[in-house]
Amino acid sequence: MPLAADYFTRGEQSLLKQDPRPQCKKPFSEKNQGMQAFAVQQFQPAAQHFQDAINLFKRAPRECYVDPETLIFLNNAKANQGNPITIAAVIPTNGQDLYNDRSQEMLRGVAHVQDNFNQNKGIKGRLLQVIIARDDNDVEIGKRVAKHLGDNKIPGDSFKGEVLGVVGPFTSDVALYSGKVYETQQLVAVSPVSTADRQPKRSQSGYEFDLSKYVFRTAPSNSVAAEKLFQYSQTIHGSEQPAIIYDSQQSYSLSLKDAFERKFPGQQVISCDIYGTHVVDCISQASNAKFLMLALGSASAKQASEAIDLNLKKLPLLGGDALYSDDKLSSEVKGDNAENMVLAVSSHIDIFTMLFKEESNKFWRTKSVGWRTAATYDAAEAVVEALRQNPTRNGLYNTLSSPNFSVSSSSLNFPVDGTTAPVQFDNLHDRKINHKIGVLVQVKKQCTPNDNDNQKYKFCLLQNY
Repeated sequence: MPLAADYFTRGEQSLLKQDPRPQCKKPFSEKNQGMQAFAVQQFQPAAQHFQDAINLFKRAPRECYVDPETLIFLNNAKANQGNPITIAAVIPTNGQDLYNDRSQEMLRGVAHVQDNFNQNKGIKGRLLQVIIARDDNDVEIGKRVAKHLGDNKIPGDSFKGEVLGVVGPFTSDVALYSGKVYETQQLVAVSPVSTADRQPKRSQSGYEFDLSKYVFRTAPSNSVAAEKLFQYSQTIHGSEQPAIIYDSQQSYSLSLKDAFERKFPGQQVISCDIYGTHVVDCISQASNAKFLMLALGSASAKQASEAIDLNLKKLPLLGGDALYSDDKLSSEVKGDNAENMVLAVSSHIDIFTMLFKEESNKFWRTKSVGWRTAATYDAAEAVVEALRQNPTRNGLYNTLSSPNFSVSSSSLNFPVDGTTAPVQFDNLHDRKINHKIGVLVQVKKQCTPNDNDNQKYKFCLLQNY
């Protein structure tokens, strides 16, 4: 059964929530006029409205964000005045604020790459078009989105081209099941956020994650996060047992829990599954532990926040990248109870390239974009560089699969060295790791003595991990 038309857009409609504050109204009004023009294929007037909206976003009060979806629509309107090359970005927005924010983080990375690419005349004059699709962070919807993109059949759209690659999906669970559809369609998906360890056969603990070879990933896997967190945990004093809270119904959570637990062979680990259990009971079980590891994904945001508050800073807290948001404290990690919590993340603003930070400031009026935006930038960058070398579906797969592929080897006229390091893939099609990929951050009031912004808490890079 086909999905409804409101699961896809090239510029006809918005899939994201608009900022409702009155001071942010003007740019969104201009964006809406652009979408009306785009819907009837008046691409030149649409482009002017989208450009005017971007200009208004950048002049709006600081609390109004610059909308990345509008920048994608602007570039799509320009691309459709010629013969565009088309990719898709699959985002998890589903009506909840959390997933709307996560989707914006992803689209910042896509929009950044698309604008750079098109400003430099694309591939032989062909500009890049991005179809945005939402999967509601739902496995079944994700599979149907993949089928539509694979078949080049976009509901409610007159799209006549071919989707050559995909940036997304967001979660490991959606990537797992939709990846099988992408493989059937021979359509590459580069997921910037999925980190569950690949495990083709069920392990002794029952963990299995047989991810398709057509899903490449730009964030490091959970085994990297587990190693970093284990190293840090050895600096925590005490001989008590480690404790882990996880959710057995999420691949990300189960993967991080298993990878971390394996670091303690022969040692008893207190593991509490919140699926079917109250968080307060897990906190009670861990009351005498050495530290508490929150191996919880985005879907468990409420439980993570509850665990942090119930802990009352009694035990040192560790966690994964799901608790980190856009270089500011997310709703799951806020207030005094989260202070000194240590998280394993893909990357951090302190090690982003100066060019990436400067361009982020130009696009979004802030250098402080988080790891999801950076990883999505790297994913989109890998897709367009591979398509530059061979603009076909098979060409994309073969180019990314080559052991010699590196985005930094590009001959384009703008820098494409990744946000922290060259984008390369190993034989599993996961990101090759170096010292800048996979880091630890800690929640603190100040990262340096000279920090004087208005943010009460922030994520600070921990050195030597």
